[in-house]
Amino acid sequence: MEQNTLTQRPVTFASFGLRTITMQGAGFVYEDGTPFNAVEYSRFKYGDTGVARAYGFEMAAHLEARVLQAAVRHCEPVVITASAYKMLPTAARSVAQVIYDRLHATGYKVDAGRIHRLNLTNGDYAAMTAEERASAMRQNGIHIDEDLFLGRHVIVVDDIKITGAHERSIREMFASRAILSLTHIYVVQMDPRLVAKDPTAEDTLNRSWVNGLEQLGELIADNPSKYLFNARTVKLILSSPLNELGPFLSTLTIEHIRKLYEGANGDGYHLMQPYAAGFLCLEAEARIRGII
Repeated sequence: MEQNTLTQRPVTFASFGLRTITMQGAGFVYEDGTPFNAVEYSRFKYGDTGVARAYGFEMAAHLEARVLQAAVRHCEPVVITASAYKMLPTAARSVAQVIYDRLHATGYKVDAGRIHRLNLTNGDYAAMTAEERASAMRQNGIHIDEDLFLGRHVIVVDDIKITGAHERSIREMFASRAILSLTHIYVVQMDPRLVAKDPTAEDTLNRSWVNGLEQLGELIADNPSKYLFNARTVKLILSSPLNELGPFLSTLTIEHIRKLYEGANGDGYHLMQPYAAGFLCLEAEARIRGII
């Protein structure tokens, strides 16, 4: 337990996941050996809002029992936020929105907050080692609008806990601020023994089904009006071979192209070497569609 220097009231820090998984052979399983639906999780990471909705309902029930009931008894306010992002949201953002809506629908008065991120990772965070993750988090420049968080119980929604580097950076940011508590909740926690052996196992999990533009195109086509582009999706698109990228972009609606272009431009992917060529291709498509 750490001491909040502004209020001198002890601030509790908690962290838990709905499930813990590890690898068995080439697949992912729960601790008891039951198969984990890695295909569903992969779809979620690449923008499937239907899966996010299912995760959000489950997480809302856990939060009600573990955080909200005590806060309500003491008439203390609660704010919910997703993990940090700049312009394009993380997959966790769609889950956080579901939780917020679900809790409001069941009568809880919670606020919505946001953790801003100034700097982005130039590459795939899921494929980084523990040391690379820690270095990336030291440079991410996270910050908040304090009025939305001070004097509240803070709940941070994230998709997966691997090394805990992102959680530690958020704890450090809140340690000197006058909040009541900080709770991290994850869809999945990866077995620490697997993480110690291979922290890049997250990348394998993320790509369990979506492993390129073909699968991503199928995912978008399943429910185009509700599909949500997130940072991971945009990185996949912009880093794809140009001979595949052009035909893929031509299948998207004008609204998809608009959101994709505005998000990629806002996050500065045109300035990052792995995505610069793909961004030019996207920019050309945006011009053809009359967006710019």
